[in-house]
Amino acid sequence: MTNPETKAQYEGAILSQLVKNAEKLSVIEFKFSQIEPKIDNLDHRLGKVEPKIDNLDHRLSEIEPKINNLDHRLSEIEKLLGWLKIIGGGVVAIALSLIANFIYSYLI
Repeated sequence: MTNPETKAQYEGAILSQLVKNAEKLSVIEFKFSQIEPKIDNLDHRLGKVEPKIDNLDHRLSEIEPKINNLDHRLSEIEKLLGWLKIIGGGVVAIALSLIANFIYSYLI
């Protein structure tokens, strides 16, 4: 850097880099200024949505025990229907046997 020309070139390179950085910063600031209103809008919309989500969560916690109760009751009904199938099959067999015996008694 003892040579004045080299010092001037060095300072010029630094100045050139500062100008490029300033241009990049200007572009970033411009893009941010365009994005900022969108972010504000999203923030506003999120503020409206959050209470609705909280309300849905609350309602779900109220409904969940009812669903579990219905599921339990449905299981009980399915068990009863299983027994009714078994009992019903027996009743049908007994009824058919009685009818067959009645018919047979007329034939004899």
